[in-house]
Amino acid sequence: MVLDTSSGEDAIKIVRQRIHALARHQIPEIKRSGLKDWLIGAHNARPGVIRFGIILFVSITLMPTLQQLEIFLVSKKTGEIGETIAGYSEYRRMENGQSISDYYARKAKLVNKTAPPEGKAENAVLETNPAAFRAKVMVGVLVVAALFWATGAIPIGVTALLVGVLMYFFGVLPPNEVVKVYAKDSVAFIFGVLALAAAISKTGLDRRIGIVLLGTSTSLRRFALIFGPLLAVTASFLSEHALVAFIAPILMLVYMGAIKSASI
Repeated sequence: MVLDTSSGEDAIKIVRQRIHALARHQIPEIKRSGLKDWLIGAHNARPGVIRFGIILFVSITLMPTLQQLEIFLVSKKTGEIGETIAGYSEYRRMENGQSISDYYARKAKLVNKTAPPEGKAENAVLETNPAAFRAKVMVGVLVVAALFWATGAIPIGVTALLVGVLMYFFGVLPPNEVVKVYAKDSVAFIFGVLALAAAISKTGLDRRIGIVLLGTSTSLRRFALIFGPLLAVTASFLSEHALVAFIAPILMLVYMGAIKSASI
């Protein structure tokens, strides 16, 4: 009789991999001691905040359209100083006599083909109610994204992708326009900076650099005299965003080492 031990070995291997992932903080560990602890969760996994965000998004989306929002969407550009829609981000690109609803519908290519009785098909721009609904959707997306980013309910990358998914699902922009938003240089650069910061943290490079800096700096003044010029030289050929992503983990290590040595 031969026992098949392959399944048992695979199970043990999976358990060990999960333990190592938990040790590296790649998988958040949620306490199950009570409902409150489970709802609070852990960083990148907060069930209570996620549920609150869903309720908040649905409430904003389904709430009655405010009269001020309708007026804002249908008001036509006159070019006069202090008009209602002067604060719109695309105001300067709008034509005189054009409303925000018309401008948005044409820019996002949200038009409906109609066939009038005389025969020739025409493109009818989006009406006020659909435009107002999409505006409420984007307000809800903004609020939920800010909530998730501030609380760490889900990973930052997932939150960024969630914005595009909601824009596509609710028809805020057509698929090709949603892709264009993510294809900009600034977005790709931010993804690269986040990847660089993650790589620095996972490889332990931040700790190595921090130990070198702390080992050569016996006082705050000496640390500033060494660290300041290094930052200045690095900033001459590295972007400030990438520099912050690279330096932030090192500064956190220095800070933790300082408060630990002071027994705080």
